[in-house]
Amino acid sequence: MKMKGIKLLSILFVMSLVICLTSAAAFADTTSVTVKLNDSTLDSYTSTQLNNTSIFSTTASHDYSTYDECHDRYRYYTAYGPEMEQVFNDALTNQGQYDLDDVVSIEITASDNYSVTLSKSSLLDTTRYYYATPSSQGVAVPAIIATQYGNLGGQLSTSGCIRNFYGQTNPDDYTILNFVQSISEINLITN
Repeated sequence: MKMKGIKLLSILFVMSLVICLTSAAAFADTTSVTVKLNDSTLDSYTSTQLNNTSIFSTTASHDYSTYDECHDRYRYYTAYGPEMEQVFNDALTNQGQYDLDDVVSIEITASDNYSVTLSKSSLLDTTRYYYATPSSQGVAVPAIIATQYGNLGGQLSTSGCIRNFYGQTNPDDYTILNFVQSISEINLITN
């Protein structure tokens, strides 16, 4: 009986170790993002390429605000990276059939397969804002692919990047739900 108990504990230990190791890999930070069009790969970009201002002239630091409905509070971030629109236009350049005007929705998928789909019009065609306080005048900010981010006024970090940031349409806009951490793929959908 004692030997069976030891074998059972050994098997359970090995199984838990395997589960922990595979879970850690699923949530690993990504260092590149693949842009697709209707599930066909267009291009991949490393963090280094996304930070290269000679490739993406819109790469810059912006402040973002969001209402966090789950915790009933506002959150403020600073994020650094190129504007999504410039990255998408670059990825679409070498294929001749579609341009960004043909895209109707954008699916953003993380390395752990968490995915959000946003309409192109709400993400790129709607002016969105950073609100310093819920009652302040908003400052227009672009949708970006962040290669670094941090709490407002804090240090920027590459942990949890590549990720998306975009502004609010109003101070109560619950955008944090759609900030995808460790993005591995962005699919531009035309139909």
